[in-house]
Amino acid sequence: MPWRDEKHPSYHGRKTKQCLGCGKKCSRSAWGPWCYPCNVTRMRRINKGMAQLARSIGDEAQALELERE
Repeated sequence: MPWRDEKHPSYHGRKTKQCLGCGKKCSRSAWGPWCYPCNVTRMRRINKGMAQLARSIGDEAQALELERE
C-alpha cells in the first residue's frame, strides 16, 4: 500500500501544513495533512473498522484482506 511507504514522495514535500494527528509541521500527503506515522496509524484504524463492516455483511475474505494491510 502506498500509504505505508515512508519514502512515498508526498510525505517529503515542503512542510507547510500541520499534521491533523500530532500537530507537527508536515507536507500535504496524498491522504491529506498527515505525517507518515500518524497516517499509518489512521489508515490501520480505518481498515480495522472496514473489516468489521465487511464481516457484518458476511464478507470474511474482504475482512481478512483489510486486516492484513
